[in-house]
Amino acid sequence: MRITVLVKPILDISRTDIISRDVLPRANLKINDVDKSALELALKLKNQLGGEVIVISALTWFCSETRRIREVAKLLRETLALGADKAIMVKGSDLCIGDHRITAEALLEAIKRSGPYDLILCGEGSSDIFSQVVPVLIASKLNIPFIGLVKDMKISSNKVIADLKLDNVVMSIEVELPVVASVAKEIATPRLPTLIDLKRAYKKPIDIIDFSRKCLTRDIEIIDFKVVSEARKQLIKVHASPNEMATELINVLKELHVVNA
Repeated sequence: MRITVLVKPILDISRTDIISRDVLPRANLKINDVDKSALELALKLKNQLGGEVIVISALTWFCSETRRIREVAKLLRETLALGADKAIMVKGSDLCIGDHRITAEALLEAIKRSGPYDLILCGEGSSDIFSQVVPVLIASKLNIPFIGLVKDMKISSNKVIADLKLDNVVMSIEVELPVVASVAKEIATPRLPTLIDLKRAYKKPIDIIDFSRKCLTRDIEIIDFKVVSEARKQLIKVHASPNEMATELINVLKELHVVNA
């Protein structure tokens, strides 16, 4: 069984000490968390059924920067260390964060070059954009079924049996392979690579595809990125005993009408 996993490099803005306008260009890249769950599911299915896992990633953040290309290559090495058999990076100045149609076309090119596919997996959304559009576009272009919000999955007799999370209802469906599926984070807990696994990963191939949108026109143009931050209100520093600090806190809360005077 050949399983393709789409993983998205996103900006890691978890560092709370970086609060400035240029936080985005300085933030490191990381693999989208839910895509890690999709990869874990793929690795479990590979262990059960045999086959091959191919990871594909498109660089859409600051895609013309050489250091970003190196970052994505390193992230893909981690997926190889976890157990993926092959990794493909799609890069090119025509790629753009937020332009889902161009991103889908870039990933499609890599999918087609990678050979036959039985199952294409990805996370239900990325934490930077969370549009949930790209896998739908890919399924449409490939003319194969799409299922989303998958919380559990089994493969039997060339069919996918999946449980979907829909508010307070769980829907079970059965679809013939091949299929594109986006999965929920709880479908699998990602494993961690060992040092030996990381060393072995350097023996596995990472193919790089230079993507050009050719006759495709952009749906959007990114003009600027800004970090949204909120100034703290009533920041008060008190150096006193616990009782005195408690009294000062109560007085401030009364002034703000948070508690009754």
